Amino acid sequence: SPPPPSSPPSPPWVPQECLPVALSTCGLCITLVPPSLCPTDIDNLPACDDAYGARFPHGGLCEGSGACGTDRLADQCNPGGFDVYRVEFVVSPPSPPPPSAPSPSPP
Repeated sequence: SPPPPSSPPSPPWVPQECLPVALSTCGLCITLVPPSLCPTDIDNLPACDDAYGARFPHGGLCEGSGACGTDRLADQCNPGGFDVYRVEFVVSPPSPPPPSAPSPSPP
């Protein structure tokens, strides 16, 4: 019988789960990039902030610095100790809950 088909090669980096705080506060699904994938032009990275999705709707890399719940102490990209995240996708930030209707007072 023929050998089983080989599985496709795994990508060099598989994203982990989105950072929950960034998803809920800024509408960004972001994950910390491993040091091996840190960019060389870190000085030109945009900030991972609540305006990021409007500027870069298809994602990319951004610098955390504590915005949107990012870990400002991750510092995995050196030299410089930058905390770089990959934006996996952009969602609309959640809308605030509707005001609750006043409960009717008993007669």
